[in-house]
Amino acid sequence: MVADLHLHTIASDGNINAEKTLEIAYKRGLDYISITDHDSVDALDDALSLSENFKVKVIPGIEINSDYFDTEVHVLGYFIDHKSPALLYLLENIKSSRRSRAEKMIEKLNDLLGINLNMVELNELVDGEIITRSHIAGLLKKNNIVKNNDEAFDKYIGSKAPAYVKRDYITPEGAIKVIKDAGGIAVLAHPGRIAYDGFSFRDLLDFNFDGVEVFYPAHSHQEEKSFLKVCLERDLIVTGGSDNHGPGQGHKNLIGKVRLPKRFLNDLINRYKS
Repeated sequence: MVADLHLHTIASDGNINAEKTLEIAYKRGLDYISITDHDSVDALDDALSLSENFKVKVIPGIEINSDYFDTEVHVLGYFIDHKSPALLYLLENIKSSRRSRAEKMIEKLNDLLGINLNMVELNELVDGEIITRSHIAGLLKKNNIVKNNDEAFDKYIGSKAPAYVKRDYITPEGAIKVIKDAGGIAVLAHPGRIAYDGFSFRDLLDFNFDGVEVFYPAHSHQEEKSFLKVCLERDLIVTGGSDNHGPGQGHKNLIGKVRLPKRFLNDLINRYKS
């Protein structure tokens, strides 16, 4: 019994829908998946209703982008009630904030490059309701301003680039509370990718996370060993996932690249049931 517990769909910044995600997961021998779209639960109804068709169990999830000391910290939520009023209220506010940010970034790009990008063009690239910087990168690529997403982020929309606009983020503590209030389990996403500045991995765990995403494609073997050691010391759940966004637009189809072993999957399920 194996699982990939970090997958994105077109409901946020992924390139495939829930049905295709399940189809690939089945073909690659996964028993469980979790769809964890950024700040969105829009794909979960489809995923849950189609789960039996593909003989792949779906854990309803989410990835909430939070901020700590001006650094992005992503919080994964598993077994959430995706109809929770408090969660939906938060996500509606985040959706509005993302749209406002996209408008400001397009204004900056137009001033910087002397071009005329607009929200109508951008909306054509957005399948769901969540606008991300990856969509803006796609717009730059469509207009032949960059060759790929990496170039867009490096030159224009990355956190240190000239057209970057900071988002209004929830705190990690706030994200954890919303997830737990929705009956979910809160997990620190890909700690090896966090740009620690003035704080540490262990500092973040003081926010009362239930677990840590130990197994992740960009984590080195040494990082995985280190994160796993801390989890065992603190009795934290161990999770893992591929963070699949692809295929397409510079992404690869990573579904199943990370396969969370049965023992850790059972720990997660048992913590939810308890």
